[in-house]
Amino acid sequence: MKKAHKVVETRPQRHVAAILAADVVGYSRLMELDEADTFSRLTVLRKELFEPEVERHNGRIFKLMGDGLLVEFDSVVNAVECAVALQTGLAERNRSIDEDRHINARIGINVGDVIIEEDDRHGEGVIIASRLQELAEPGGIWLSQQAYDQLGTRLDATFEDIGERIVKNIAKAVHVYRLVNQTGQRQLHRTGRQWPRFTLAASLVIAMVLVAGAAFRFWSVPDGEYPPLPSGPKIAIVPFSDLGGPSDGAPLADGLTEDIATTLSKFSDLFVYSLNATIQYKGQPVDPRRIGEELGAEYVLEGSIRRSDKNLRVTAKLLDANSAQRIWSETYNRDLTATGIFAVLDEITQGVVATIGSATGVIRLKELERVQSGRPESLTAYECTARVAWYRLALSQERRAHIRACLEETVEIDPNYSKAWGELANILLETYKNETFSEAEANALLERADAAARKATEIDNSNEMGYYIRAIVSQIRGESYETFKELVDRTLEVNPNNADVVGDLGNFSFYSGDWERGKALVGRMMELNPRYPTWAHFVFFLDHFRKEEFPEALTAVLKINLPQMCMVQWATAAAYGQAGEREKGLATLEHISQIEPPCPEDPREPFRKRRLPDELVESIVDGLRKAGLEEGHASR
Repeated sequence: MKKAHKVVETRPQRHVAAILAADVVGYSRLMELDEADTFSRLTVLRKELFEPEVERHNGRIFKLMGDGLLVEFDSVVNAVECAVALQTGLAERNRSIDEDRHINARIGINVGDVIIEEDDRHGEGVIIASRLQELAEPGGIWLSQQAYDQLGTRLDATFEDIGERIVKNIAKAVHVYRLVNQTGQRQLHRTGRQWPRFTLAASLVIAMVLVAGAAFRFWSVPDGEYPPLPSGPKIAIVPFSDLGGPSDGAPLADGLTEDIATTLSKFSDLFVYSLNATIQYKGQPVDPRRIGEELGAEYVLEGSIRRSDKNLRVTAKLLDANSAQRIWSETYNRDLTATGIFAVLDEITQGVVATIGSATGVIRLKELERVQSGRPESLTAYECTARVAWYRLALSQERRAHIRACLEETVEIDPNYSKAWGELANILLETYKNETFSEAEANALLERADAAARKATEIDNSNEMGYYIRAIVSQIRGESYETFKELVDRTLEVNPNNADVVGDLGNFSFYSGDWERGKALVGRMMELNPRYPTWAHFVFFLDHFRKEEFPEALTAVLKINLPQMCMVQWATAAAYGQAGEREKGLATLEHISQIEPPCPEDPREPFRKRRLPDELVESIVDGLRKAGLEEGHASR
């Protein structure tokens, strides 16, 4: 009788590794454009850039695809350094060729458990890296939480926390970080010092800044339609820091910073960068030379506040960005009242303008009065409007509701506070645009937003927020384009340098069918804010989409980092559908189904709320069908 052989089950070998996934953006479009040329250039890149850099950083390519590759590293430091070298090498090669032939890559990096199968690697560690690569923008490098934690302080690098993302075939959301400000740097410096990590989208690569300038020049409008950009000294205002105290001073510090920026931006002989351009420097030691190099600023204003129950202490410094020398500074001790805060605001404004804002160094009282807004009578009212800056740091329905309730109370406490009325109008409009209501409720919100905006401009006829909201409400209601344009022009006349307002007016000008002016205004915002918010790309997405330039539309919409905004995500899915990338379109539709609070049933709703042309909306819905949207949603 034969002895039965015992079957020994072999368990798969595993180990922890850093996985880099890289993919060529728009591969199908490039192959369609010139298959032979694309194949040849990719072969050269693989031999001259990808393989040498992987080898130099002690990596091993374990899978090659037509438009991408997967690489294993023993160290996440090597993986990140290799990713930067690859993106830098691609950017250098793209400089000498036409833009439509650029080869751009997305890169995702994860650290996790992988299954070893001969020369291949499998498992969740590989899947997450691949999914991050799919989500990254062209030229981007995205890291998982695990990779970010293991990297620690070993590289002199800046990261942006972009929150959790739902990725295909992974049950749990993945927390993601994006490497920023590394374009042109062949190798990161290893160090024991850690740069601050940020929780707000604050910067784009240098190449995009150059594109921003080109966009404005290309889409400029006839002279005289709105004032030119300020030609005077360029000043970057770093958000004032809160040095603590028994009360919550952070919103007050943010609000004071915003008011200083708004007031200074109204002087035609000062170029004041948008606060979105300087938010990344918040909470870290101010290096005026670095800010000058990165933004092109000539002067840097920084400061701090310290408060007690009754007193406020504010310190402000004006620095030369070239020499890093202090050219003006002052410390203010005031009672903690609205009157005291506005006295500080006025004196800081006077100090800055008197120092750099005019040829004679003297500011006229009449000019100062021109830029001052209506002031609240109570500290409570001022603090409430200050919290609007806090809301903008993380747009959410919860924060929107909190600020709206606070502003409602504020206008009751101080009914003559123009800024509060303007901000209330803005929050009401944001609520209308981003939440779902019955038709009657939506109309009531618009009515209240319009009334609050009119109140703001009645109290202070230089309140640009009031005119801006009145313009948007006019467009949404379907009033004549002449009425809308008149309000837009009035807003720009009052303050042509409020970057976010200028950009959003560009959006709604485009939605109204004034394509060129819409793009020009968004281009102006890009000039005012070199680190413009990623939604700036939406009008360029729409412009390509309406021209049926679908690969270009997809490239534009993938630059937008608003994962929880239904309209942007539907636009992304539609672009995938029209560009023939159904699998990625389906993944985006799956992501949309996970957004909380849920997106509206009908994908047309956010586009129709903004009164986009019907034919453009239906083209987007057609793209959603091609991406895999069920007919029940696409046939309404």
